Amino acid sequence: MSLVYFTSKDNMEDNFFDDLMDKANLEGEVLLEKDELAAEIYQEIILSHSVKLTEERLYVIPVSDTLGSIAEGVLEREVLRETLRHGEYRYYKDTQQWVSLFYTDNQGDFIILLTAVDDESEEELSDLVSSMLSGLVLTMIVQFLVGWFFAKNITFPIVTLAAQLKEINASKLSSRVVVSERNDEVRQLEVTLNEMLDRLEKGFDLQKKFLANASHELKTPLTIISGQSDVALQRTRTVEEYQGFLQVVMTETDKLAQIIADLIQLTEVSTGGSKYFEKASFRVEDVILELQAFMFRYLGQDRIKVNYESEEESYQLVGNKNWLIIAFSNIAKNALKFSDNQAVLLHIGFDTKGHTVSIAFEDRGIGIPKEDLPMIADPFFRAMNVGAIPGSGIGLSIVNEIVKLHEGQMHITSELGVGTTVRVVLPLAEG
Repeated sequence: MSLVYFTSKDNMEDNFFDDLMDKANLEGEVLLEKDELAAEIYQEIILSHSVKLTEERLYVIPVSDTLGSIAEGVLEREVLRETLRHGEYRYYKDTQQWVSLFYTDNQGDFIILLTAVDDESEEELSDLVSSMLSGLVLTMIVQFLVGWFFAKNITFPIVTLAAQLKEINASKLSSRVVVSERNDEVRQLEVTLNEMLDRLEKGFDLQKKFLANASHELKTPLTIISGQSDVALQRTRTVEEYQGFLQVVMTETDKLAQIIADLIQLTEVSTGGSKYFEKASFRVEDVILELQAFMFRYLGQDRIKVNYESEEESYQLVGNKNWLIIAFSNIAKNALKFSDNQAVLLHIGFDTKGHTVSIAFEDRGIGIPKEDLPMIADPFFRAMNVGAIPGSGIGLSIVNEIVKLHEGQMHITSELGVGTTVRVVLPLAEG
């Protein structure tokens, strides 16, 4: 906008200099050429000369008398010098435009000085400034309105989404944000938020279920211990009776200790990615040998029968060997417990294309009902057919967490009255 203003101002000043110079020539003809012109021509010049400019001032100075004019301040030395050199000179004096013209006549040589105020240009510049300011204000208003309109349309879905999210809390996790029909980033955000809410709801449900089951499992042995203690203290009893009560208390205490140990272990493997989970490279065969040794110490006999389905026994795993032994021993203990301590078959196979190892525990036990299989690895879940067989329902949850930490998968197949196979697939080390 300033460029337009200053360009217009320069053009107007140049045009006014031209007008002043034309006017100075005309004044010279009027004042100095009267004795040389025909009456008709002189009359035409007079008519042209009749138009006066605003604050017009005219000085006709003989060159022979320039020193006097210089002394009076009308003519400046620089103006005189430039006028004599170039025949004319244009300059500013006190912000006002002046022209100086060297004029030769039969009466002698003269310097004609002329100045005036360009009212029209000043008015035009004033109008131009007003127009530009009006245009600027109008443009700003239009830009504001357009910006406000687009901003409102852009932020409206976000504001709506935020309002919906405020309505969702821990007691309303089943609520979901409305997914719009637009195909843009906001819709992707809505879908992502709903997926996150799905995971949160599932996590909260699992947590509630876990706490309920944990409370039940911890409460049962405590109730038995409390009940046995109350009965024992009601009256004096024989040594054999006290021993019987103490045996029940000891059994339930062992159960309670095992549940607490399992809970601690489940917590460790569920949150153990950084603090507890230390990785190392080791052979698959070493894990199996240590598992067999552990189970032999646990049972006092060898009940694990290993079958390598290929001769490639030197493959390496990367992970935590102790945790894998815990996972595999939990599977083996379950297999022995639910098959009346029958031997467990351990099948080990290598997939060179998929670069994985498959470790499958096969028992000949009671099996798992088909409807219970999807939940069998949930904390504290126990199949409906286990009856009085002891257990906390945490073992397979620990196994599942350890397998996931090793970026593996656990698959369980079972048939009632025939047995169960728990297959763990783990990625082999690179190289």
